[in-house]
Amino acid sequence: MNKLIYLLIFFTTLILSQEAKKIVGIVSFISSQYAYIKFPDTDLIDIGDTLYFFINNKSAGIVEFKSSISVAAKPLAEINVNDSIYALSKIENRISESNRQKLSTSLIKIDSDEKFERNLSSKQKNYHLRMSIQSFNDLSEIKSNSRYKYIFNLDYDKFIIDKIKLNSYFTLNYNNKIRSTSDKLRDLLKIYQLSLELNLDVNQKFKFGRSFNDYLFSIGSIDGVQYHLQIGKFTLGVIAGSRPDNEDYWFNSSLIQVGTFINRIDTINKSIIDNTISIIEQTNKFNTDRRLIYLQHRNDLIPFTRFFLSSEIDFYLFNKGKFSKTTNISSFYGNLNFKPMRQLALNLSYDSRRNVYYLSDFKNYIDSLLENELRQGFKISTIIRPVDFLYVTMSYSSRNKIGDVRTSKSHGGSIGFNNLPYINLDISSGVNFYNNIFFNGYNFNISLLKNLSSDLMIMTNYKQYQIKFNNSQNQSIDKFIELSLIINFLTNLNLSINFEKAIENSKFSILMLDITSRF
Repeated sequence: MNKLIYLLIFFTTLILSQEAKKIVGIVSFISSQYAYIKFPDTDLIDIGDTLYFFINNKSAGIVEFKSSISVAAKPLAEINVNDSIYALSKIENRISESNRQKLSTSLIKIDSDEKFERNLSSKQKNYHLRMSIQSFNDLSEIKSNSRYKYIFNLDYDKFIIDKIKLNSYFTLNYNNKIRSTSDKLRDLLKIYQLSLELNLDVNQKFKFGRSFNDYLFSIGSIDGVQYHLQIGKFTLGVIAGSRPDNEDYWFNSSLIQVGTFINRIDTINKSIIDNTISIIEQTNKFNTDRRLIYLQHRNDLIPFTRFFLSSEIDFYLFNKGKFSKTTNISSFYGNLNFKPMRQLALNLSYDSRRNVYYLSDFKNYIDSLLENELRQGFKISTIIRPVDFLYVTMSYSSRNKIGDVRTSKSHGGSIGFNNLPYINLDISSGVNFYNNIFFNGYNFNISLLKNLSSDLMIMTNYKQYQIKFNNSQNQSIDKFIELSLIINFLTNLNLSINFEKAIENSKFSILMLDITSRF
């Protein structure tokens, strides 16, 4: 483990100048396999590119296929409808003047201080409002398996006065189970962000309420107060408040946490080195529960690469009734993306973070099982694009946790055709093989995507899983067919429809609907 960390840090000391652009898009739809992100233009986005969350610069997904205005990405983290996602692209001489003009309204340049300057119209509004209604229905057992979600997201600059900004994102969830067991608001309402940001001047700001910290995003939501002070290349900060409840994500004053952090951003020939170190103390009913050091690093120093690393190091922990003062790396994630040319990309990662538990999940039961078992460990993937419309991907992953009787492995590949001439159709097909301590088997899929117009996209997907659990002699073969439709009625209104059915299981048939309006 330590050797791996030292090796990754060593590679980050190589230096190269490179200029990048952020191409920003909005997540319009989530299916069981892909997140669909709409961009003003996808000319500079390639199959295999890594997409990032705009709010915290973390990896969001890998582009599997694309059309002229949207991409379908394999999620690397939880993605929600209306999330702001961006792709990084080198600006090369091959871009024509017409494309430069077309992209000018959608690209965001990274300056030496890592401050983004949007090239928008002079009449830019000072608020962004998104509202969605989503439904998830089991068509076979509609009375017992129906879920509905109402999403509200408002970001308002100059709220009341010029120096205050309002950030809010919350969902109202309803299903038959909640209604029959409890009417408590905390079971229905999930607040992910509700805060006021007070900018005292260009170098100082306060945050009040529930909010994220751009420098400590892995810590999650912070309920309380944050203070940021920028001094030259340094940003100093303090957090004081509580953590969300572990069971329902509600406010819990018994889970107090306090901490401080320091961040420094350096530029070398427009390449960026970003380092953060933080010390956090977390308590439970005013008794120390955990003390940790949080480290985060990213850079683009190595030629044609982007590197990200985060780690949590516990030096005081209360677990299962016992205290431990042993220094322990409780969480580690490293990602290295290498793209020397448009035709080739390589991605390496190591993940030993804790398992992720979603508050709401629209995946089928097999996709959820595979995701939970295969997320951690070492992964390597590559994509080769010999011609513009053809790409081939290959991947391998390995995981060996303490206590496992053997190493869990998976490997696979896919082939795809993007914007096939004359028919403008995207086709992809892939297979993955799994062998771990719980089960072994494979899954196969084939997908078709067609943009019928700039406001209408249709996708169909067939998936087959063959899995044999190691504690059983029986094996299961499950087949699913999926159909998705995305319609943009107006500039600010779109409808997404997704239908998924188990071919040989009449009890599994789901319909997902999403209506989203933006202002």
